[in-house]
Amino acid sequence: MCANLPKILRISALCFLSIIFSFGMKNPVAWAGPPFMTDDPEPVEYLHGELYIASQWARDKDMGTAATLPHFDINYGIAPDVQLTTSIPIAYSAPRDSSAQYGIGDIEAGVKYRFIHEDNDSGWASGQRFSHS
Repeated sequence: MCANLPKILRISALCFLSIIFSFGMKNPVAWAGPPFMTDDPEPVEYLHGELYIASQWARDKDMGTAATLPHFDINYGIAPDVQLTTSIPIAYSAPRDSSAQYGIGDIEAGVKYRFIHEDNDSGWASGQRFSHS
């Protein structure tokens, strides 16, 4: 199918795809998985729980390496529309000019309460999260 296209069109398409690919590779890191930058809009169901095990890693040539190896994210529905949540990272830090450290990092604890339920007319579903770390 590509052989039927004029040569100039194939070259133009190849250049365009190369440019798009190079811009996409400028920041090849993808953030997926806990700890999320945003939070779920609704709490865990009553008497149900969630456990996420994840890891993060960052390296800077001037500062060194920092990571969570692993990172636990635990959520539990303690009442209808109420969720307890905690994040427990096992932190690793290896500054460039110091010795490496490994241990429990900053623990986050919080409560999520859903105070607006979905309405069949508007489709709204909202909640509020309070946390302390």
